[in-house]
Amino acid sequence: MPSYKNNISSLPKQNGIAIKTILIFLVGIVLLGLGYNYLKKNNFFGLSTNTITSPIQGMNPFTEKDDFSGFGVQVVATTSLTEAKKVMNKFALDGYSSFIVQTTQRGNPLYLVRLGPYTRAEAIAVNDKIKRRYKRSPYVRKSFVIFREG
Repeated sequence: MPSYKNNISSLPKQNGIAIKTILIFLVGIVLLGLGYNYLKKNNFFGLSTNTITSPIQGMNPFTEKDDFSGFGVQVVATTSLTEAKKVMNKFALDGYSSFIVQTTQRGNPLYLVRLGPYTRAEAIAVNDKIKRRYKRSPYVRKSFVIFREG
């Protein structure tokens, strides 16, 4: 009786290379994703709003608790805290001393984004400067100098 060898062959060489390539590609994508998440979590890119606003979070010269009197530039008044923070961070990144004042209007919270504190002449100059610099911004077009008595 003839003997038959059980010829179980492995995958052809080309299929093996293709599978290895796909696996290496998938592992690379996973590692890139993990690396990106690690860098983002550790604020490698410097994009966290906490690092931007932490020096100025405690500064709010127009609150009722402070005895500050002087001038500032009000850029926007909005009911959205997220929008107020976005505008405040934009001006903080551009080098302005910006902060948010929370108040209420008809029982609803209102967030005022202001720049300052300044003297009267400085506040007028800053208002003119931002109107020239941010010509297309709807916030800046309506900005104005504000005074708070002590």
